[in-house]
Amino acid sequence: MTLREVFIYTLANPITKEIFYVGITKSPHKRFLAHKYRLGFTPIMEELETVKVCVTNTKLDAEYFWIRQLSAWGFKLENKNGL
Repeated sequence: MTLREVFIYTLANPITKEIFYVGITKSPHKRFLAHKYRLGFTPIMEELETVKVCVTNTKLDAEYFWIRQLSAWGFKLENKNGL
């Protein structure tokens, strides 16, 4: 079983500081640039945790945990992953 390190992160509005997205990536800098380009503004990206996952793992429990947790805390997330 091969493990890889991935990062769970949030994106927040730079003006309101409101978190609006939870994501997972193995390359935080590249992912940040992709979000910046797609959104048309520079969000605040903050790492929540680093986890090691099996390279064949498609169900990312740590990401789902943080999406559920932040939603429970009242954040209005824009994630489109069916949670």
